[in-house]
Amino acid sequence: MDFVIFNGQIAKEEMIEERGDQWKRYEEQGIIEQFACKKTSGVVYDFLVKGFGFTALSIGIALLLLMILAFLGGGGH
Repeated sequence: MDFVIFNGQIAKEEMIEERGDQWKRYEEQGIIEQFACKKTSGVVYDFLVKGFGFTALSIGIALLLLMILAFLGGGGH
């Protein structure tokens, strides 16, 4: 799960690994500092966001499994 969607922040190492071309383009243009985080999201915020993300993912997987069971079981009618 990519938590960038929740807080809009990505670690420098992760940015270089996943979006290397974009990082190189930013370096060439000299605008890396423009996109640097001025302050990071707090520990409590990260915990709540990650908790929400994992809860939503777990509910989605559980619902998928229940749908598969319902289709395989025939629904009783």
